[in-house]
Amino acid sequence: MQQWRLIPYLAGAYVWHSFAVWFNTRFFEITVRRYTGVQLPPDEAAAEGREVHGLSCASKPVASWLARDGIQEAREACGGHGYLAVNRIGDLRNTNDPNCTYEGDNNCILMQTSNYLLSIYKDIRKGKKINSPLGSLNFLSNLERIAQSKGNIQSPKNISKQDVEGALQWLVVYFLKNSNKRLIERNGVDPDEFTARNNSQVFFCRSLAIAFIQNFAMERFGNDKAFSPDCPAEFAEALQNMYMLYGLWIIEKNLGTFYQGGYFSGDKAGHAIKEAILDYCLRLKKDVLPLVDALAPPDWVLNSPIGHSNLKPLENLHDAMVTPQSQERAPWWRELLDPVDAGSKSDLIVQSKL
Repeated sequence: MQQWRLIPYLAGAYVWHSFAVWFNTRFFEITVRRYTGVQLPPDEAAAEGREVHGLSCASKPVASWLARDGIQEAREACGGHGYLAVNRIGDLRNTNDPNCTYEGDNNCILMQTSNYLLSIYKDIRKGKKINSPLGSLNFLSNLERIAQSKGNIQSPKNISKQDVEGALQWLVVYFLKNSNKRLIERNGVDPDEFTARNNSQVFFCRSLAIAFIQNFAMERFGNDKAFSPDCPAEFAEALQNMYMLYGLWIIEKNLGTFYQGGYFSGDKAGHAIKEAILDYCLRLKKDVLPLVDALAPPDWVLNSPIGHSNLKPLENLHDAMVTPQSQERAPWWRELLDPVDAGSKSDLIVQSKL
C-alpha cells in the first residue's frame, strides 16, 4: 500500500524535474537569442512564442498539483508522525500551496493551453502545416491515424514504451476532437463565444490541456533521459521503470475515458495496467532511497527528524522531542495553584496561557 501511495509521486517528480530543466534551458536560449539580436522569421517567432506560452500554462498547474498531492499523501502515509510540526511536512505543504495560485489559478491558465491547441486543430483541419519549434505538436501530424488506433495491452508482463506512448497520444487526440465538438455545440446554444468556452471546460478543454502536457513531459523524459542512448547503463533501469510507472499511473487515472472512447475493450487491459503499476512499484523499491537522495535537499535544509538521511527516524524524533525543556514544568505552572474568580483579570490571564 505504501509503495502504491508514494512511489508514483517519486516517478512523477523525476519526469517533471527533467521537463523543468529542459524547458528552462530552451526558454533561456530563446531569451538570449532575442537579446543578442538573432531574429527568426516573423511566423517562426510567433509560433515559438505561442508554444512557449501553451507549455508554461499547462506545466505549471500539473506540476504544482502533483507536488500538492504528493506532499499530502506523504503526510498521511506517515500517520501521526507526519502531523507533528517538528517533522515539517506541514511546512512543506503550506509553502507549496500558493504555487497552485501563483501566476493565476491553475484551472484558469489551463484554458490558455486548450485555446492554443484548439486553434492548432482548426489550422490542421484547414490543411495547414503544423509549426512546432519546440516539438510538442509534432505527433499531431498523424492525428487521424492516432484517433483510429486501438490499445493492445493484454498482460502486465509485455507492456512496452510504445504502448504507453501510444495511449497518451491517443488521449490527447481524443480530448482534442471532443473539445472541438463540444465547443461547436455550445456555440450553437450559448449567447456568445466566451460563455461557450466556459461551458466547454469540465471534462473537455481542461482535460485536453492536462493530457497534452503530460504526454509531452513523458516524451521529453523518455527521449532525453530514460531511453536516451546517452543514458548511463547503471541508471537506465531505474529511469525506465519510472517512465513506465508514471505513464501507466496516468493511463490508469483515465481508464474510464479510454474505454469510453473505444481505445480499450474487454477487461484484460484494465487488469494488466493495474497489475503493472504494482509490479513497477516493487521494481523501484530497491532504488527508492538513492533516487530520493539524488533530488533531496541536505539534512540541515530539510530539518526533519523522520526525513533525515541517517535512516533512524524514531531515534531522531525522540532526540528532537525529548529535551531538558520538554521534561520540565511550564514556567507559569505556579499561577495555576491559587484559585481565581471566574471572569477576573487573573482568570483571563490563565485562560490565555492555557
